[in-house]
Amino acid sequence: MTSAGVVLADHTGTVRWPAAGPAVDAGGAVRAVRGGRADAAFVHAELPPEGGVAAARRLAAQGAAVVLVGAAADPSVLAAALRAGARAVTHEVRGEVLELALAAAREGELLVTPASTLRALLSGDAEPFPTLTPRERDVLAQLAAGADPPRIAGRLGLASKTVRRHVRVLLAKLDVPDADSAGRLARAAGLG
Repeated sequence: MTSAGVVLADHTGTVRWPAAGPAVDAGGAVRAVRGGRADAAFVHAELPPEGGVAAARRLAAQGAAVVLVGAAADPSVLAAALRAGARAVTHEVRGEVLELALAAAREGELLVTPASTLRALLSGDAEPFPTLTPRERDVLAQLAAGADPPRIAGRLGLASKTVRRHVRVLLAKLDVPDADSAGRLARAAGLG
């Protein structure tokens, strides 16, 4: 297979691939693949508006070799990405791991980093978001369902201040920038 090129779908500016042109949104990436300018795509896991897993699904449907980057080391996110057609899933956003991921994706192979994420998925012991407390998981499920903090407070019988604290902790634990990103990640994992 000859390589047409690589498109970079990244809103953060953190994914580094010298041979790719400027970063584009999901629609731009799909157009590049459809137009024959790219046969592979690096897709950031938090790509707005629909999230990286949904963008990976659209690109894979066009025949692109998809590498989902910046993904949390969460087995449920990995499972969603693989079901969507991503061939490589990694938390790395630059360097040699991306080179290996691209080569694997183009060859139709599977590459997952860290490997412990794949082991957890395959063992069946994969609990989505294992670092969360039960209350944090409740708040995350509400975010996944589209509830805002005041509504979450009412639904869970908590003070608004308590919900805001839980959201701040969730964002740190999930390594996402905002509540919308946390909700997208949770939906990708099957919550909400």
